[in-house]
Amino acid sequence: MTQIRIEQIELRKVSLPLVTPWVSGLHQFAERESIVVRIRTNLGEGWGECPALAQPTYSAEYTDSAYLMCSEYLIPMLLELERPSAETFRAAARSIVGHPMAKFGIELALCDLAAQIEGCSLAGLLGGTATQVPAGVVCGTQPDAASAVATVSALVTQGYRRFKIKTEPGNDMEILSALREVFPDLQLGVDANSAYAEEPEAVRQLDQFELWCIEQPLGAEDLLGHAILNQALQTPICLDEPISSLEHTVTALTLGAANMVNLKPARVGGLLEACEIHDLCQQRGVSLFVGGLLETGIGRAANVALASLPGMTHPGDLSANARFYQEDIVSNPFELVDGSLTVPTGPGLGVVIDLDNLERFTTRVQQF
Repeated sequence: MTQIRIEQIELRKVSLPLVTPWVSGLHQFAERESIVVRIRTNLGEGWGECPALAQPTYSAEYTDSAYLMCSEYLIPMLLELERPSAETFRAAARSIVGHPMAKFGIELALCDLAAQIEGCSLAGLLGGTATQVPAGVVCGTQPDAASAVATVSALVTQGYRRFKIKTEPGNDMEILSALREVFPDLQLGVDANSAYAEEPEAVRQLDQFELWCIEQPLGAEDLLGHAILNQALQTPICLDEPISSLEHTVTALTLGAANMVNLKPARVGGLLEACEIHDLCQQRGVSLFVGGLLETGIGRAANVALASLPGMTHPGDLSANARFYQEDIVSNPFELVDGSLTVPTGPGLGVVIDLDNLERFTTRVQQF
């Protein structure tokens, strides 16, 4: 077998305007910054995305810190590997503490490349079996009940069937009551991003709305508090931010802190780690779905591939590209058809990079 030889690595910071500003209890932004990785080799090229946010509000990583980590540490490390691959890079990158999203961006490009060399899709490389994955949509913080009903109504018309609403104390009961009155049978959940950390008892009142999950009501480190809530509520408690590695997932599940997991491959440092977490949840009978971070078409393709694995029990936070972007950096964006997204079958990620748009949305670029 011909040895992979890296010829060039390109690192780009991009900024894409959103269809509407994204608002949650953590942040608000009208443009989505991200980092794109392109690895050129003698056997082809692979693409990856590091979807760290512009500000360190969701995690300690942010766009500029991830760019620096890639350029100063991870890319030089990759270039020094005798046999570069997703597996060898993952092993080498363990020497660097943290920075999972930066690691994910590079590992994804290597996985894309590996699938192309094997002549299979990324989903096939990971062990995915589904050809269609049900879509889900996350709605940002709504100012009032009327706005929430209008937002959800428009998305139901587009074909979405599974919803999560960003929620927080004082901005929950009226909105959820209105949504349940209009949509009594809607698959509805909430995502708190730790908003109830100071008011844990307020979470209990959400149990009345027959939600499919209450995601991350308490702080990321408060596994005991989540375990207490999980025992007290009928609604499943889902963890997001604490699911940062296989080891942390084992701890959270062993403590009973959740019976559902939001699996974001960027948050756990790569698709390889994400597949191991998938296997763990499948073995333990834990509900599982793929989360999203408003990725461009590159990261979205990785999420869709992961969502095709057989252990996914719920529709993920997977929407069509047009939900967030009028223009993307792929020329074959994901589209919603009968409430689902089609899993690409072409080699690798299965998306075609729009090089003109990529150049237009680039704010910084380096080559190595």
